[in-house]
Amino acid sequence: MEQKKEVGQLIEVDAALESMRNSGHDLSTAVGEVVDNAIDAGGRAVKIETGFVKGKTKEITQMAFSDNGTGISPSILPQVLTLGYSSNHNQRTLLGRFGMGLKVASISQARRVEIYTRQIGGEIHHTYIDLTEIREHKQTCIVEEEVKGYPLQYKHLMCDEKGEEYPSGTLVIWSKIDRLVNQGKYSSSLDKKIGDLLDFLARAYRRFLAQGLKIYLDGKLVDPYDPLFLIENPRLIKKVEEKDRNSLRAEIMEEKELVIDGQKVEFTVTLLPQIFRRKRGAGGNRGEAKQFEFLHLGDNAGKVSILRNGREIYYNIIPRSLPGGRDELDRFIGIEISFPAQLDEYFQVRNVKRGAEPVDNLREEFRKFVQPPVKRARAKIRACWSEMEKRDAAQNNEHELVTRIVAEASKTAPRGQAGIGRSAEEIERILQRALQDIAVDPDSDPKLAEAKRQEFLENPVSILSSGWPGKELFEIEHINGSSIVKLNTRHAFFQEIYCKLKQVAEKDAADWTKSELAEIANNTKLAIELLLMAYARAESLNPNADTVYSELRSYWGIFLGSYMDVLTNTMKK
Repeated sequence: MEQKKEVGQLIEVDAALESMRNSGHDLSTAVGEVVDNAIDAGGRAVKIETGFVKGKTKEITQMAFSDNGTGISPSILPQVLTLGYSSNHNQRTLLGRFGMGLKVASISQARRVEIYTRQIGGEIHHTYIDLTEIREHKQTCIVEEEVKGYPLQYKHLMCDEKGEEYPSGTLVIWSKIDRLVNQGKYSSSLDKKIGDLLDFLARAYRRFLAQGLKIYLDGKLVDPYDPLFLIENPRLIKKVEEKDRNSLRAEIMEEKELVIDGQKVEFTVTLLPQIFRRKRGAGGNRGEAKQFEFLHLGDNAGKVSILRNGREIYYNIIPRSLPGGRDELDRFIGIEISFPAQLDEYFQVRNVKRGAEPVDNLREEFRKFVQPPVKRARAKIRACWSEMEKRDAAQNNEHELVTRIVAEASKTAPRGQAGIGRSAEEIERILQRALQDIAVDPDSDPKLAEAKRQEFLENPVSILSSGWPGKELFEIEHINGSSIVKLNTRHAFFQEIYCKLKQVAEKDAADWTKSELAEIANNTKLAIELLLMAYARAESLNPNADTVYSELRSYWGIFLGSYMDVLTNTMKK
């Protein structure tokens, strides 16, 4: 007698679908799966409607997505919402591959998903899944049916700009959405989620948008945003003056192709246009950078954009890849890795297409590639700032107040003796070097050059901001008892302390938080103590320090005291 065998189901459908709702999708990545399908179907216009009115609603209960692609054949429509089914399963030339994207992404946000579709010359067909109906055993299979038309609420999404209905295309509707509600103070608001979605669409599909794809979010055309600034940004073009529009493309610092299994991986590092980084402190929301606030450059620091088949699947930091770790300067540096889907295994691509992690050997290859161009880019940024600071200091008389204070206090002080008796040729060489240090060209601006020459010759002490790669904190040149002090703005003291104090002094206090100001004040106190300690340590290298430097210390203190008296009186006026 044959023994009876117990039989179990391969899957508990309702429980499995409920579990899959927590698949790791947020709103942006879930929407991305629907957009991927639209692109794979040849859609050139993708419309997304959230029904969200900023500030007036607390939740989104429905969303709709339309495209003017080829549509879905009625013969396979019932399978489109079947888990694991894909007409392009394991296809490596398209954006989709795993047969999980549309359905898992959709149910991660909504309990009901409907599809309306039509192919050229055909009728409109419809299918759906509803998790509530499945749980209540009201829906046990997926059925396709012909319908008379699209739902009136979303019929406009299936029309072109002239109002004529697309000859083919697909409409996806999410309803019974229960994941898009304004929640407590520790949850992201709907405003932020919609803002993040807009940023995601602009960045993730930038190459497609640049090639003519149109994506609309709540009726607004999405412009491409390229963190490498190699693709034209229409919104940015409108923001800048016409004379600056030809300088909005980044400089390519380095490119490399790496061939793996006959497929190319492309590495690219760019330096963002100088218009974003003219001055130290730009790139956030302060000063002249305010007009570029919408670019969120501060959020880009150190992030790597990884593209799969031209679509971004990762935008974040790759740990331990940048020289010395992430630097504030890196907000002006674009880094990209682009690879074909044939190399998915080398980037450990997940079925949700959210995230990518190069395998160890590939990560090491990337690290070796990226460090030299990032170092060069950082150096160019610092050099640009130094040059701009020199010009600004010369044109705006940055050190005018302290120069005037020293001149006032020096009226009754002993006259300097250094540099007396220098030849005319020596004096001219010193003056020429000083003009070069402040980026003043006698040929292009003779009036400013002559004014600066007279200042150097007449003032007891002149001070200027320069910069050179040496370890010196400053240099002094003497001309007939007058002195020219050159500050080495590349020195760590100026980079970390002096320049930050300048930023605080030049900007509205409201631009800084109390904690930022407190940190700068504390670091300045410590740096002044270290400045004096470094001087003492330098003195100690001379065995006769007390004899050689005692008079220097005395005069230093006397002069500083008299200068502070004049400064105090000046500030009281």
